[in-house]
Amino acid sequence: MDKNFWKIDKNFWKKYGMLFISMLYTAVLLNYLAVERIVNNQTFMPFVVAGVILVISRLIPWTGVTGIRHIRWIVSLLFCGFITHFYLSLISSGAYYERLKFIGLLNVLFHTAVFVLLFVGTDSLRKAIVIGCSIFGVLGIANHYVWLFRGSPISVDDISSITTAFGVAENYDYTPDQYIILLGSLLILWTITMYRMGGDEYVRGRKVRFKQLSALASVMLFACLPFVGYGDYYKDNSNAFNYDLYFASNLATLCQKGGSDIPEYYSAQAVETIANETAAQRQEKETVTASSDVKPNIIAIMSESYGDLRVLGDFETNIEVTPFMDSLKTNENAITGYAYASIFGSKTANSEFEFLSSDSILFIPDTMVYLHYFDDVQNYDSLVSVLNNQDYTTVAMHPWLRAGWNRPAVYSKMGFDESYFLEDMSDVDYYRLYPSDEYNFNQVLNRLENKEDDEKLFIMNITMQNHSGYEGGGNGYEQTVSIVGQEGNFPKTELYLSEQHESDRALQEFITALENYDEPTVVVFFGDHQPSLDSDFYSWVNPNLTKDANELMKKYMVPFFIWANYDIEQQTDVRTSLNYLAPMMLDAVDMPMSDYQSHMLEQSKQWPVICARGAYDAGGNYYPAGDLVNLFPEIKAYQDLTINHTVDYKNTLHSFFSYGESDDTSSTETTEAEPAA
Repeated sequence: MDKNFWKIDKNFWKKYGMLFISMLYTAVLLNYLAVERIVNNQTFMPFVVAGVILVISRLIPWTGVTGIRHIRWIVSLLFCGFITHFYLSLISSGAYYERLKFIGLLNVLFHTAVFVLLFVGTDSLRKAIVIGCSIFGVLGIANHYVWLFRGSPISVDDISSITTAFGVAENYDYTPDQYIILLGSLLILWTITMYRMGGDEYVRGRKVRFKQLSALASVMLFACLPFVGYGDYYKDNSNAFNYDLYFASNLATLCQKGGSDIPEYYSAQAVETIANETAAQRQEKETVTASSDVKPNIIAIMSESYGDLRVLGDFETNIEVTPFMDSLKTNENAITGYAYASIFGSKTANSEFEFLSSDSILFIPDTMVYLHYFDDVQNYDSLVSVLNNQDYTTVAMHPWLRAGWNRPAVYSKMGFDESYFLEDMSDVDYYRLYPSDEYNFNQVLNRLENKEDDEKLFIMNITMQNHSGYEGGGNGYEQTVSIVGQEGNFPKTELYLSEQHESDRALQEFITALENYDEPTVVVFFGDHQPSLDSDFYSWVNPNLTKDANELMKKYMVPFFIWANYDIEQQTDVRTSLNYLAPMMLDAVDMPMSDYQSHMLEQSKQWPVICARGAYDAGGNYYPAGDLVNLFPEIKAYQDLTINHTVDYKNTLHSFFSYGESDDTSSTETTEAEPAA
């Protein structure tokens, strides 16, 4: 037998042995994932097709015609794009949409374009494969943890808010789970395989023109992202498709984000028309009614990750989780119910923005408003300016780092007179990982007790105790709540419920202290969003959460109440959204408000709930977010108002959005000072 046969055979196994090992591991992994119902059997087909194409491409001689020779390295990069697409989709959220239709194939092309650009830049196929797989590998692991901790992906906005993330990063558990181990091994094996299979030799001598065309094609692919229309598609289908298009979605967001560019569909003339109509309606109404002479102290409390998990489905706990909160439903001086937030699991500042501004994130999608729409604003009309113009001292108070969400700059432009952050506070009392609600509420009471006799306060307070990172204990934490029949099965959920039980105790002490306070005081309390907890808990408590859009809305419900230590009209089981809470509160205590807030009150009678996930009309009918603007003129008008208020800052109609102001306003500086001890 020819000795050269064995020489060729050994070289073959040296070069392609890893290919068979990787294929075998992939088959075993897919079978395991199918048994665990993480993927289904249809997922095998894309891998079979991709594997067959890869093997066939290796049969093409590398010394032949140049055009044919290029097929080998093109297929190699396409295969890398497919593998990293599968890895990133599954490791990000634990789901993979196996039917590679246009959207899925487009995502593979985006991945491949990254490899092509790396290949052109490094002039080496091997280097491009290693660098590209490393980038996607790190991105996948990072996104996996972010998904676990807050229930949503890494987004472009997270780059801007990196200091906020570092502020809480140490409070999470980073133990590798099955996804990181199994999928990480998959990516490493295929990276080694593609590297050992080589390829640099069959791209030598390629013409510069072909190199330039490759780079140009990739750049053009990225340039087309804003025109794909993927952003709206993903927002409406993210729960059905999960992360099939994770990479494309973030790139589309990045490409489409143009700071505060004015949308073409916006009509400034419509805003003036609405303003004139609202002013006429208010003038007619004020001839019949008059505002109260009572000017209460106003305390707004946005409670971190405060949700009522019972709205998701029926379950029983060993003790009542929030007995005091529940008791307010029968309080004669309280308005209680549920408000819909635009966010779930994270991005607290967007809920804060909706409350203070009365705008909806629905019309400023996929962004953190505080980070992207306040850079060039000199002053911003909101509940703060409305109360400033009624001689209130306005105070912002948050027991966490001032670096989070650009708050100091935003508070200054909103006109807060004072702002206090963790750095301004002393002898901070922690509960588990964060400053306790009891300590936080005491800071509010101290400011009230140390105010001037004729001073009226508005305090915007944001709690921190129940922030995510639902692992570990310490600092007085004790698990007091368990789910009957499921004890220990949902550890994050039971930890959260125990924390919430402690928050309820602190809230009761706070309201009790205000009951005995000798000045009229009103409290508006609401959660910023529900927490992101054990994924198994959601599938157990309500399997329809991932199947029905109306059921999914339950994950965006947060409890709220408006309470006063004097007589106000009682209301129960109210359904609203966060953007309506400020005008609702002013109306409840019969205080003057801006024309915009008055308009929002009237709008709430027809549309009591509007958030980024959709809306409910007065009849309780649900409408998905994508249908609203085109179907209903009044929603289109609300969109125009939001754009004029927050995006088109140069032409904002200040007289409409604030109270007692003309359209010529000046900025107000915020004072950061030590709170009362």
